[in-house]
Amino acid sequence: MNTPEWLPPGLTGAVLGGMVVAIVGFTAGGCTTSRRDALMATGWATLPEMSSPDRTLAAARLTALDLPTS
Repeated sequence: MNTPEWLPPGLTGAVLGGMVVAIVGFTAGGCTTSRRDALMATGWATLPEMSSPDRTLAAARLTALDLPTS
């Protein structure tokens, strides 16, 4: 089967365009979670004797993991 010569660049453009739209859409739309808030929500920033998560502990764990804190 012969494929038209515009097909490979067209498919590449469609895939890359979809990725850009998804990344920009989620970032601009606010569908991201701060990594510190995610640690606090999952309980990784709560010690056994604490009743609520600690922001300082969450930030320290992110620093230890060497992840961005945005």
